Amino acid sequence: MGLMDGNMFCTTLEPRLFTIDTSIKEDNNFIEDLLSLCNTENSKLNASSCYKSIKNFIPLRTSALRVLAACYYLEDFREQIFQVLYKALEKPNAELQETAFECMKKFIAGYTVEKELVHQTVRPLLMTLGDVKNLSLNGVKMLSYLTQLFPHVFNERLCVQLLGILKELLKNLSNTHKPNQESDVLGAPSNSISKKGDEEQKIVTIISIFHQTPAASSKFINQLCQLILQTEQAMMIEASSPFRDVLMKFLLRYSAETLEMFLNDNYIKDKQFSRYLEYLIKHKDGKPFRDFIQNNMVKRLITMVLSNYINLSLELHERNELQYQSIRIISLLIKYDDQWLSTQQELVDALKQIWCDDAYQERHKNVDQLEYTHWKEPKLVVKILLHYFCHHPTDIDLLFQLLRATVDRFIPEFQFLRDFLENTVAQNYTVEWKRSAFFRFVELFPLNDMSQELKSKVLQLILIPCFAVSFERGETNKLVGGPPMPYQDSSDNVVSVFINKLIDPDNPFPSADCVRISLLQFSCLLVEQASPHIHDHDANNKAQGFKLRRLMTFAWPCLLVENCVDPATRYHGHLLLSHIIDKFAIHRKIVLQVFHSLLKAHALEARNVVRQALEILTPSMPLRMEEGHTMLTHWTKKIIVDEGHSMQQLYHILQLVVKHYKVYYPVRHDLVQHMVSSIQRLGFSPTATLEHRKLAVELAEVIIKWEIYGIKEKSKGSEFVENIPMKRPMFDESGESSRKKMAMTGPSGSGIIPVPVVKTEPGVSKSTDKIHVNTVLNFLLRLACQVNESATTNPANPPDIWSQSVDLKLTFFDKILMTAKTSNPNIGNICTALELLTYLLTVLDKSQILDSFKSLQGGIGACITANNSKIIKLVHNLLMKLMAIFPMERTNANLTSKDDALNTLYSDVGEVIFEGLNNYEKKENPSHLFGTVMILKAACTNNHSYIDLLITPFMKVLNKLAKEHLQPTSTEYSALTSELLILSLDLVKTRVVVMGEDMRKTFIGSIFGGINREDAGY
Repeated sequence: MGLMDGNMFCTTLEPRLFTIDTSIKEDNNFIEDLLSLCNTENSKLNASSCYKSIKNFIPLRTSALRVLAACYYLEDFREQIFQVLYKALEKPNAELQETAFECMKKFIAGYTVEKELVHQTVRPLLMTLGDVKNLSLNGVKMLSYLTQLFPHVFNERLCVQLLGILKELLKNLSNTHKPNQESDVLGAPSNSISKKGDEEQKIVTIISIFHQTPAASSKFINQLCQLILQTEQAMMIEASSPFRDVLMKFLLRYSAETLEMFLNDNYIKDKQFSRYLEYLIKHKDGKPFRDFIQNNMVKRLITMVLSNYINLSLELHERNELQYQSIRIISLLIKYDDQWLSTQQELVDALKQIWCDDAYQERHKNVDQLEYTHWKEPKLVVKILLHYFCHHPTDIDLLFQLLRATVDRFIPEFQFLRDFLENTVAQNYTVEWKRSAFFRFVELFPLNDMSQELKSKVLQLILIPCFAVSFERGETNKLVGGPPMPYQDSSDNVVSVFINKLIDPDNPFPSADCVRISLLQFSCLLVEQASPHIHDHDANNKAQGFKLRRLMTFAWPCLLVENCVDPATRYHGHLLLSHIIDKFAIHRKIVLQVFHSLLKAHALEARNVVRQALEILTPSMPLRMEEGHTMLTHWTKKIIVDEGHSMQQLYHILQLVVKHYKVYYPVRHDLVQHMVSSIQRLGFSPTATLEHRKLAVELAEVIIKWEIYGIKEKSKGSEFVENIPMKRPMFDESGESSRKKMAMTGPSGSGIIPVPVVKTEPGVSKSTDKIHVNTVLNFLLRLACQVNESATTNPANPPDIWSQSVDLKLTFFDKILMTAKTSNPNIGNICTALELLTYLLTVLDKSQILDSFKSLQGGIGACITANNSKIIKLVHNLLMKLMAIFPMERTNANLTSKDDALNTLYSDVGEVIFEGLNNYEKKENPSHLFGTVMILKAACTNNHSYIDLLITPFMKVLNKLAKEHLQPTSTEYSALTSELLILSLDLVKTRVVVMGEDMRKTFIGSIFGGINREDAGY
């Protein structure tokens, strides 16, 4: 074998290292031995002594074949070598057959075999093709090899014959693997096709012959495709078909004819063909198909896109299918070639035509008559046109029309379009483009080419975001078209053109509500960000402020209910007026009218815009009139009193107070009473929602913040600044934007605004009345126990907030704590109550504690006997602090207080401890002992000698705990026993001196010593 490989290597070198000479006996014998090795049967070779031990002759024969193929120059042996190689092709072994094929290629590359010899050799094989039943996979593979080796030897008759064989094989395969109607629950056929089965391999090999031989002309395209695709459909194996790839190789030879057929009306509307066409286009080797469509079939695509306008002879569903398939093909092509569509103006115009057709839009809004595969067609169209727009951003009309996707409700989502507008157009496009888009919209606005809804979307999704981004970047003058000229008009000035051409104060309601809302929103943006271009903030220049006057006139009808029924439209007008009031000196009557109207606006559908308007207007009230705070509190209080019966109205007005508590600070005393009464209603009404309770807590928090701020002002020894908006930054400003911090300079840096100084409100530094203080505190305490949340400790001590002592009504705590004895206690409420009581011990004085806790002794006593570990730990903390304030006195075995008010509670504590220690000896369960030990620990914290009265029963308990720890009878309570033992040792460690001699020995020797020995591992 080594000699053969070495000989083959030397023979195939260029130039050849040596040449075999058959006239030399040794060379001749070598060639004959090679021929004999390839032709002789294995059994005969094994009879020879030199091959006796060889089991596998394949490696020897493959080496021999390679040497023979390299000897194509030996004229005397050429025909014999050819026959040997040909016979090797017939061998059933795949490795040997593949080697013979490679060797035959090398052989005929060096020597041209006579055509007649090939015919004689191949004829027996061709004779066997007539019998499909006896056709073997090996024979089909051999035929495949021959067509590759001698492609010009075979004619079209072979292809016709192979096509007949293919039909028979596919028919048999389809019958064998026909999907069983009684398939499993997942719907999988009981007989699935195998890509490596013999029958499947035969079919694949025969199909491959068509692309290997030149005799297979384009006329077989139709027949092969029909045959393969129909079989796939019948067998339901389209996705996993092993025939698709090999069929594609043949179709690639005739890409033009293939596409002409597939894009024919008769085939493209067949879903089986259209799906295979998609497969060809998307395939990694499908570039010839894609290139041909892009270069030669654009007109066909246009015809298909416009099927509903051209091919009227077809049925409607057929025209829809043609249209969808063309759009689908275009969407695939642009994924592989980013530049192609940008040059196809006619095709884009056709797509624009169908997209802008109202009938098309209507058809895809009501999809009852459409196939589900067509539901995504509008999304494909938008993606294609958006792709084109990215290369042609000057086609602004196209971008406007694409917003039709956001006007109506389609089944597919168009978030990608919104993202493009928000992240690409608004953020990355130039100021010049934004100005062009604005002026183009102005041209289209009076025309009927765009619907009212579409005009609204252009403003909402393109112009407003684009302008907002440029304003934030400081490009105001560049975007508007020059420096501020509030008293001049210019056709290049965005503000002038908008005010003069887009808004019409004389006819404010010709447009749909959606357009009016968008115009009002755009007006708000201009007033907020470009106010110097509208007016110069000079109150004495009202005569020349025609731009401001037109804006005011445009928004004014929204104040009149009879003119504006839609709440969203109405209150967007209020929002514009609020912006104008915030930026310019406006007459006080207008300010009050807008403010009063917003205070009454509690409709849910307009809640967000009303909040925005009040967010802007409320801080401006004290700046726009001398008695601003007076008017602020007057109308707020009036609406609370007159219309507070409506929960929605009350919620709305109180939310305003909470949001702008800094502005209301100087007039807080006029509102506190109404706020406190509303707190009770919002917090404890049977119909109160979670939002209402949250607002009640926020109102209480506002009252507390007011008092904290008042205390800070007093401690500084300074009076409250007259101009309260200037003082507002003394509060927490973390949630305020810089625009809403009312400074004395104008928002656009246009100089000093003449602001009247607000007079100090009388009694501004006076503390809140005691009755309101008590109500707020008691409300918070009660609500904290009802919402079942852990109480948040107020860092400010109540006596530090209010100068007078508070009167807490804690009787309701007793009711909550008493529920600990019931079968189904509310653990959360009980724990919250105990935490609050523990906290109150740190902020109340002794007399208040005695008065309050006298009525709570029963409830605390109920908690002492509870079995819940969380309650026990909280009671322990409570008693520990209480006993630190009111020390105990020992009387026999009882615990009493110097103050008779707590005797009941302290007596209950003593009884619980005594009974708990005695009961543990009778019960093996240590869980009941945990409460006793914790209460005893609380009693001993401030009086270490108290345990002396109980030393005898306690030591018995300790001894039992130590035994259970050292020799546990159950693992269920081992952790609890260890914890109890640690607590007990901690209680008695300082009381050894009071133990008797025997008790001390037991403690040190048995208990303490036993634990030490166990820990040491003895």
